[in-house]
Amino acid sequence: MKKKIVISLIVIILLAGIGAAGFFLMNKGKGANGTSKTFANGQVYEVFETDAIKIKYPKWLAMDVSKLPNADAIKVAVSSQGCSFFVKQTELPATSTLQLYTDQVIQNFGSNLHVNETEVIGNQAHLDADIEMGTGAIVKNVSNVYLIDHTLYSMAFIAEKANFSKLCQRTLREVAGNVEVK
Repeated sequence: MKKKIVISLIVIILLAGIGAAGFFLMNKGKGANGTSKTFANGQVYEVFETDAIKIKYPKWLAMDVSKLPNADAIKVAVSSQGCSFFVKQTELPATSTLQLYTDQVIQNFGSNLHVNETEVIGNQAHLDADIEMGTGAIVKNVSNVYLIDHTLYSMAFIAEKANFSKLCQRTLREVAGNVEVK
């Protein structure tokens, strides 16, 4: 069966709830909004920007996230050929720290989550994890989180583990290398 834009991908909430358990059977998107520019690798990008942060992200098809938990916190949701990218903006509870929050999110996933790499340094966190879904599929999620004034700005690339490097890795490097904390 040819793979077009039809995707059977389950998105998982990781660090600051980037994804959520859900199926994206088809990308019925409108183009992302903003001014188009190009990364060094030739990928056209859009910009998500607040007073605190500027994130350049790939100009892919926008995804309908209305059925996901906390959909109002998802600021960017785009996908191309099986690789999905999300930006989510949420508040960190006043009684928590980025390290405690990261540890709690990882713990909540239990044995379905295999953490490949996790690092929290100051107000930034990085998580590379594989999630085993009930269907037997394994989804890879690479997330970066920036804590600015108790607001979490999370971005994640998500794809089937077997295809992650081919579909997401090049663009992930461009996006991660171009985040600007103001």
